[in-house]
Amino acid sequence: LGLALAHTCSEPLFTYGVQGLEDVRQDLSSEAVKQIALDIVVNTGYVSNLTNQNDYYYNSSVAHAFYNATCSIPREGTYLHGEVVSLGVLVLFAYTGDTENLKRYAAFNKQMGLPVTLEQVGLFESDIPALCEYAHATNEWKQGNPEPFTDEKVAAAIKAANAYGHTL
Repeated sequence: LGLALAHTCSEPLFTYGVQGLEDVRQDLSSEAVKQIALDIVVNTGYVSNLTNQNDYYYNSSVAHAFYNATCSIPREGTYLHGEVVSLGVLVLFAYTGDTENLKRYAAFNKQMGLPVTLEQVGLFESDIPALCEYAHATNEWKQGNPEPFTDEKVAAAIKAANAYGHTL
């Protein structure tokens, strides 16, 4: 059930995201805004809270481990949770070797004005060792879904996502 629901989370963003963002900027209520709100609140809410057992921790992933680690890095600027997690999603796809989705989501981020590089969230490649260190304290790191994380693999994923973002 969880996997079936998870597959329903992405497509509404791709289908309605650009129009929904434009409508919100115009202070309009629209079908696109409704679909995005339903997707974010309902679909992802179901998926992230479908279980409450430690052995089946699906509330987060590499994307949130990345976000949570960034909160410990002093930097200039204000970065919204969703912005940083959207970059973390690119790190997730680099981590899992899913180049197709890395490219798809990076293009979407770029189109939506979301970050595709570390610099866009006030970070630099020199911050990667600290990001890996701080990630150790996250629930995501402790849960190790679906396998234990390693500093080397997480660092390589951050570098790969950042490098791809620089090509856009």
